[in-house]
Amino acid sequence: PHIYTLVYAHILAYIYTYTHAIMHTHTHAHTDIVAHILTDIHPHTNTNKHKHTLAHVVTYKHSHIYTHVLAHINANQHTHVLAHIVAHIVAYIHTHIFTHIYTHALAHVV
Repeated sequence: PHIYTLVYAHILAYIYTYTHAIMHTHTHAHTDIVAHILTDIHPHTNTNKHKHTLAHVVTYKHSHIYTHVLAHINANQHTHVLAHIVAHIVAYIHTHIFTHIYTHALAHVV
């Protein structure tokens, strides 16, 4: 039962981690769309400034650490390498933390 518990825990942890990744993608898509609309309305304003502000708004709205960190990296310039590294670190931490939590919880259930 312990091996099955670990496998199940890993699956749940990965689902949770990739859900965060999907939320990050949607957050940035939403930010880009709204920034684009605001740029059309105010053509003389700085797009990056709008994107940075909107990234903060959307991030805090979701109360999301993962998107918050990546929003800071990607707010003014798309530093894909840094974002990728941070994504891997956060995914690794989430996976291991939640694996332990789920394993502990499932051990009591099973």
